[in-house]
Formats: sequence, C-alpha cells, structure tokens
Amino acid sequence: MKCDVCYTTIPLGETRCPNCGMVMRKETQSSLKQETDYTKKETTSKRYSGKPILSPVPSFKFLKIFSIIIPIASLIITLSVFMGLFKDITTNIFSPTHSEITYSEDVYKQYLSNVTSDLENMEFEVDQNSDISLYGENECEIYIYASKNNIDYNINYMFKEADNISTYVEISGSYEGYDSKSFQYLNETDINKLLGYLGFNSTYSTFKDAHNHLETDEDNSSQRYCIVYSDDYEITVHENLEEDYNKTLFSYTISK
Repeated sequence: MKCDVCYTTIPLGETRCPNCGMVMRKETQSSLKQETDYTKKETTSKRYSGKPILSPVPSFKFLKIFSIIIPIASLIITLSVFMGLFKDITTNIFSPTHSEITYSEDVYKQYLSNVTSDLENMEFEVDQNSDISLYGENECEIYIYASKNNIDYNINYMFKEADNISTYVEISGSYEGYDSKSFQYLNETDINKLLGYLGFNSTYSTFKDAHNHLETDEDNSSQRYCIVYSDDYEITVHENLEEDYNKTLFSYTISK
C-alpha cells in the first residue's frame, strides 16, 4: 500500500507514512489490514497446507508391473522343473537300435529284454544266460547267446556314458572233416537279417568274400584265417582243425 500524499510504500501493519507522517484513512487501514491478514493466511497456508512428507511407497504402475513379473517367474521355474523331469522320463524310453540310453541297471536289462524279444521273433533261440555286466557308474556290457540250426550267435554290446561304443557278433559252429567249407553252413537269410538288425553295413556276401581269402598260418598248419578291415567294420574268419576229433571248428566275427 502506498501513501496518498507522497506515494511512499507503507509497510504492512503501519498506520502512518514513514516519510511524511500522514495518517492513513480508515478505509485504507482496513484495506491494508485485509491485505495483511490475507498475506499471513497465505504464508500460513504455504507453510502448513502442503502435502505431508511420507516414506516412499511404490507407485501403482510399479506394483502393477511387479504383480505381472512374479507369476511369469513362477511359471518359468515350474516349467524348468517339469522339463527336467520330462527329460529324465523320456530318456529311459528307447528301442533296441537306440544308441543313447541312460546308464541304469534297469534300463540296460530292459534293452536286453527288447533285443531278446526281437531275436526270438526272427526265430533265434536265446539262451537264458544272456545278461549284463556293469563297470563302474557309466559302463555296461550286454551279452546275448543265441542259436539257430546248430549255429551259435554271440552278440556283445558295450555302452559307455549311455553311448553304444561298440557292437560285436560272433557266428560259430563245427563240421566233420578238414576241408575249408565252413561258409556252406551259414544261412544267407539269417545272416542278412541279423546284421541288418544290428546296424552293420555288411551282408552275407562280405563273409563269403572273406572266406575265399583264407590263408593257412605259417606257424600252425591247423589254423586258417582271414581279416578284413573297412571304415565301418572289421571281419575275422577263422577255421581251426581238430585232428583228434576229425572236425573243424569255425568262427566268423564282425565288430564296429
């Protein structure tokens, strides 16, 4: 508010001009008082009517995001656990030609049972002595003894850390006399069916070719043999003359 005479600014709460001493009119004083009261009220309002200072709390947006993340994280954890269990279960389900199986005794015995059943379906007689041997925690040998038409078929699987690292088959028998004619006792259908089942890229004709290349051992004339190597397998043909019994023992082996 200014003085009506000298226009000097009059401080709030004063009724006289500090410059000329002029006493303000009542209406001026009333106006000044109202202005003063308003100023005090405004100051007080600014001082006390502001928002209260509270501890920081999460915003609604943050809580909403958080409420979405928690269920998703829980779902991911649950799925991870489920997939781990599912993998363990499915790993134990396999066919006889499957090369990766878990190394547990029960699983290997099931493998043996499956192979035995398949051989019997091919009309081979499987010996009950067929079994498995465990070596440590991650190796297993499965051996199967079978026969058909007086010819023996010994099958050997070796597994390490669930992988089929080798398969070995021996086909053996005997006949009277010393002539080199063992190949005549092999059945073409049985050989082709068995080798195909065991996953060999070799057939009856491969054995026949090996037999045609038999050589007599220089140090032992009663022994005849031939070894054939390839990238996929190794074949050995062996004939042993038993002069005391007038017969010849023979064996054909293939391994990979």
